[in-house]
Amino acid sequence: MANRIAETTRGAWLDGTTASPWGLEGPLRARLRARFCLSGWPWPEADMLARDLLSEAFVAAGATDRPSWEEGQREWTVRPGTLIERTRCANCHIKLPEGRPKFCSDLCQNAAYLRIWRIKTAREGEAVAWI
Repeated sequence: MANRIAETTRGAWLDGTTASPWGLEGPLRARLRARFCLSGWPWPEADMLARDLLSEAFVAAGATDRPSWEEGQREWTVRPGTLIERTRCANCHIKLPEGRPKFCSDLCQNAAYLRIWRIKTAREGEAVAWI
């Protein structure tokens, strides 16, 4: 089964359907978990089994360099040296003034970083609560 999933995820990535090899991870995990639950597995075990099966499939598909949490956020910017240039503020989306590469002002920069920090720490807190 892991090889079949690997073919699906790799194919979706190579043909541009998804932006990364992990683009189908959420729907695949949910579908696998649901099937395991319907087969009589308790939810926690079904979730861990789906996670482990997907991990095997990603290795089989050659997906080994998983993006960081920050890279998965919409606020993530293009890495330095890339030839893509931002024209709008990453926070308020107004046109960027001259000399400002990502945010239109320090206020927008601080607001965006604070929002990301709040989201990140809230999710980490939820993760700790589930353990």
